[in-house]
Amino acid sequence: MLGAYGAHLFSPSDPKYIKVYDTANNYHLFHNLLLAVAPYTRRPNLIGFLCVCGIVLFSGSCYATALTENMQFGWGAPFGGLCFMSAWALLAF
Repeated sequence: MLGAYGAHLFSPSDPKYIKVYDTANNYHLFHNLLLAVAPYTRRPNLIGFLCVCGIVLFSGSCYATALTENMQFGWGAPFGGLCFMSAWALLAF
């Protein structure tokens, strides 16, 4: 639904927010796939938790930044990125 909204209805006044929205959408989609695989890993609860936190913090803050066109909502992106990296590291080891 968020992808369809971004592709058809989202039209910010500043075009740079289209890229922010697309980035949020791509990371959201890609990490939903990781979330689907998490139950089959050695640490499903921790990987799933980190993945959900990453989606909420990274993608959520990017969505909020793009939709409001206010950079103050971007504070969660670095923490979400750290959650994503931690989830991938746990998946690898």
